[in-house]
Formats: sequence, C-alpha cells, structure tokens
Amino acid sequence: MEKDQAIIIAQEHIDKLNQENTYSSKMFWILTEPILVSFGFFFNYRYELKNPYDQFAIGGSPGFVVDNETGEINSLSWEEYRKLNL
Repeated sequence: MEKDQAIIIAQEHIDKLNQENTYSSKMFWILTEPILVSFGFFFNYRYELKNPYDQFAIGGSPGFVVDNETGEINSLSWEEYRKLNL
C-alpha cells in the first residue's frame, strides 16, 4: 500500500471518530503523520481541544495501523506500541 492510500483510509477513520465523538463539545481528533512500520502505516491518536483553556484528558490506545495487505484499521495496545520502538 502506498502512503497516500494509507492517509486516505486513516482520515476516513478519524472522520468517523469525530462523528461518533461523545466529547465533541470539548475536543476533536486530528490526523497525524504516518510512520512506516513492517505491516503498514502507524498513526498516533491525537486530539485538539476546542477551547485551549479547558482541562481534558482521555485514555486508550496510543494509535492505529492501516494494514498494508488489507487496508484495515488496527488499534494498538500500549504493549504492541512499545514493541514498535517508535
């Protein structure tokens, strides 16, 4: 899979997260730069606050991979992320 294709798939994923976002009054997800890994392209989960003076924290997966073979989105656990040594 080419980087451009992975970016399109990742942006669709981010758009869906923003549509389903229960905290949409406070924050929105943004697309990060892809990092090539052995099985696809890795993207960090990152968000921006709508009001920079708000205090807001959210936990969960550190990021996701667009799989080279299938184009599927795979959210990574923190353990899987650490093994990537990014």
